[in-house]
Amino acid sequence: MEIKITRDETNDVMGRREVQIYVLQDDKTPSKEDIKKEACKKLNLSPDLTVVVNVNQKFGTKQSVATLHTYKDQASLNIYTQKYIIGRATGNKKKGAAPASAAAASKGKAEAEKKE
Repeated sequence: MEIKITRDETNDVMGRREVQIYVLQDDKTPSKEDIKKEACKKLNLSPDLTVVVNVNQKFGTKQSVATLHTYKDQASLNIYTQKYIIGRATGNKKKGAAPASAAAASKGKAEAEKKE
């Protein structure tokens, strides 16, 4: 799999870096996880703060265009990324599900409010 950067912009308002890459694959369309690993390795990005927003396969070719967002911190990622995209990235495929750490934090917060 070969990756070329086609667009690299910084969005200071949302605290993220928006990268669009061109992917030339060997045989089949790579998974979002494979694209994320390769892009993070090539661009020196943090895999925990990087999300693959979409991958568009060009019909009849072995070429794809992928969009990635890399956030400055976990708080920005949770605020500006839709929950289902975070679920895809963390492996929690349930629609509208929050990541396990966020769900545990909100549960702990709810229990603390009940005690008061």
